Amino acid sequence: MAKCQVGVVGTGVISTGTATLLICNRYPTVMYGRTQKSCERGLRAVGEALDDLISAGAMQKTQKETALSYLTTTTSYADLAGCAYCIESVAETIEAKREVMAHLEEVCSPETVLSSTTSAISAREIGAGLRHPERFLVAHSWNPPHLVPLVEIVRCDATTQETVDREVALMKDLGRVPVVLKKDAPGFIGNRLHHALFREAEYIIEEGIADAEDVDKTILYSIGQRYSSIGLMEYWDHVPVSLQQNIQTYLFPHLCNADRPSHLLEEKIATGEDLYQWTPERTEDYELRKRKPFYRFATVNLDEKEE
Repeated sequence: MAKCQVGVVGTGVISTGTATLLICNRYPTVMYGRTQKSCERGLRAVGEALDDLISAGAMQKTQKETALSYLTTTTSYADLAGCAYCIESVAETIEAKREVMAHLEEVCSPETVLSSTTSAISAREIGAGLRHPERFLVAHSWNPPHLVPLVEIVRCDATTQETVDREVALMKDLGRVPVVLKKDAPGFIGNRLHHALFREAEYIIEEGIADAEDVDKTILYSIGQRYSSIGLMEYWDHVPVSLQQNIQTYLFPHLCNADRPSHLLEEKIATGEDLYQWTPERTEDYELRKRKPFYRFATVNLDEKEE
């Protein structure tokens, strides 16, 4: 069955990863860039993502040309008029995202689902001022979107259940794992958890409890392994609640409760220094290790015949 057309606004990392995901699943995709140069850069990035899938054995070399046949680029919002979905992935500011939404409302049908991939900005704030806020939501995908399966779906006050259901159906068809938040909240789920862990790790380093390498070893060789196979709250629920209460009563007063960025972070910004020495070799190895656990979630459906 022929798939609906999807628009992707932006040519950065999230946009090109989203486009890669779509075309690997036979969705005709129109990627918007502000200039022809940015469109060309986006095409190169998609090509590189496909080459990476081929190298990882997640995609056949002969499928690359088929995938790219589903992708076109444009510098005109008018070319997004026929899209059933439009996905915004531009600069992480409310102003930039509202500007995109205003352009999309000018050209798209009122039935077109408009979504933002913002990682933290409130759905309510982005959706403010839309003529049809009922068809807007946040669908936060993680980097890179064509590999990491989680998508956090966040509605604004006016978002209809039909809009949520359509977005969930699209994500499931793409092989993603959507979670629908019960209410809008800064940082959603993932980044709230992520930055709470960052905050405590930075505090441990600042307090001289351990250095960055040992913090990372602690994650890599304990809880990082554990939570790749069981859920955080699943574990919480399985441990006796009396034990959880005893540990939390003793431990919580000693944890970081800062409400601003750490001194460690500010120091690194001021000095331009990093925690690690990022040689080209280390960077290449890091990027590969970052992607490696997620190749099994890549969805490439290019062999089915369209009816």
